[in-house]
Amino acid sequence: VARACQYSTLKRGIRLKVLYKARAIRESIKVVFSDVASDRFAIVGFIGPTPLEWIANPEGVTVYCWPRAGGTHPAGIDALIAAGAKVYFTNRLHSKVFHSSTGGTVLGSANLSANALAEGSLVETAVYLPTGAFSIAKQLDELTDSVPMDHPRFGEIFAEFRRQHVAFCQRNPDEPSPRGTRSKQ
Repeated sequence: VARACQYSTLKRGIRLKVLYKARAIRESIKVVFSDVASDRFAIVGFIGPTPLEWIANPEGVTVYCWPRAGGTHPAGIDALIAAGAKVYFTNRLHSKVFHSSTGGTVLGSANLSANALAEGSLVETAVYLPTGAFSIAKQLDELTDSVPMDHPRFGEIFAEFRRQHVAFCQRNPDEPSPRGTRSKQ
């Protein structure tokens, strides 16, 4: 039980900031990822087709996501890899963590997608924590079955995920996608 629940006491004078709107979450993620020399992580369940809208400097960002058809979009993974992000696939991932070693952490309900971060998107809530208030090491310790993009299995997993994505889109042609458009293969 002690390992499953960790209490953190913020130092006196350090305050967290509650983010009630997509715009505030977006702006806080931008602040978190602004120092490109820092260690930066996006640990999210799902990634939409346009993640570069939300991560201005993706080169070197480590991204963990769940390659699940109907949740993550293959075009988003392609865009991140092409931009120099390091991508890991982690089944059953539900966390939403945006962290850097110098910019703090955003914890909340928002995935890396327009559904979560665009104006008029889903209702999301998050908390911004200042640098040092969140242990990224403890979070990474929980991601034990992650497959990095340089692992031989990554290509196989990605190919199967693409196949499942196409099948999902064929079964759900009217499924809403980001910004009210319909599913695209």
